[in-house]
Amino acid sequence: MAAPRESAAGAAPAAALWAWGHNDSGQLGDGTTTDSSVPVQVIGLTGVTFAKSGLYHTVAAREDGTVWGWGNNEYGQLGGATTATCGDEAEPCSPTPILIDGVSSAIAVSAGYGHSLALTSDGTVWAWGRNDSGQLGNNMTTPSSVPVQVVDPADPTGKLTGVVAVAGGFFHSLAIRRDGSLWAWGRNTHGELGTGTLDNSSIPVRTRLGSPALALAVCAQCSFALATDGTVWAWGHNAYGQLGNGTIHDSRLPVRVRTLAGVKAISGGGYHGVALKGDGTVWTWGRNDYGQLGTSTTTGSTLPVPVTGVSGVTGLAHVYVGALYTVVLQGASGDPQQAQHTVARCQTPWLGSSGC
Repeated sequence: MAAPRESAAGAAPAAALWAWGHNDSGQLGDGTTTDSSVPVQVIGLTGVTFAKSGLYHTVAAREDGTVWGWGNNEYGQLGGATTATCGDEAEPCSPTPILIDGVSSAIAVSAGYGHSLALTSDGTVWAWGRNDSGQLGNNMTTPSSVPVQVVDPADPTGKLTGVVAVAGGFFHSLAIRRDGSLWAWGRNTHGELGTGTLDNSSIPVRTRLGSPALALAVCAQCSFALATDGTVWAWGHNAYGQLGNGTIHDSRLPVRVRTLAGVKAISGGGYHGVALKGDGTVWTWGRNDYGQLGTSTTTGSTLPVPVTGVSGVTGLAHVYVGALYTVVLQGASGDPQQAQHTVARCQTPWLGSSGC
């Protein structure tokens, strides 16, 4: 595939879904492969409760527990065969949502470079798509165009249970269980599994996080966790300072993102991290060549820095792996037409505007 393309998706609870940005693989779901700098409605998809964008595809869960996908399907990440082709390389795709058979009762979804994840109401995790690094967590390294269950780390013939949150990175996946333990599987080239080694794993392995995890997020090849005490931890790739610990050295174990406390939400972009504190301020760290840190400069930072001009933030939008921008939600509207976010590469944060 070509270099990462910037696109995003957002939805109010139980609402229609809107998307904007690059669309060469049909990842906006509007039936075309035409880029859009303003939100366009995803065709035929209502009652959306959860949606996440991967690098070139998007997955969404509906109120009825079904899972839908659209965009690139080179690795089967849409959960089945597609007849359309998109892009210069004519890769398999679907520019409109298609139902992903084999998974039901979904309450959350996530997407990586070429794989997708779904968390179901019984606390189990299903995965499909690319699997060369074991990112599907089914004790295999062959791709699957149908959902397969992530296995039990103690018994690979069983299934992982008690999961409350999932996230997909470039080539790895993460899950939090009800006891606050954090589990990871897939590629571990930079230590993104947080086990202290560089060994890949096709079954879940426990991340060596010293505190119970409340939330998780990923960047391209790194991982983030929000601990129950309001601190943030990071591990994996760190060439741009995206671990936020004042260095540019990779870490095979979780390290604390320095100076941050009282955090209530986290997110990750391609090579940067984002944290929302309880006082409504947003802090960022890592790569900044397109101004994605929101500091009115293009200078990166190995430590968290406050986003300028934004306060009273209530939530962080998911920023898909590979993204070069940051989006936050200010206020309670949730209406994409009242808070349009284009994917132009702004050097300062902005909301409620059709451009930079």
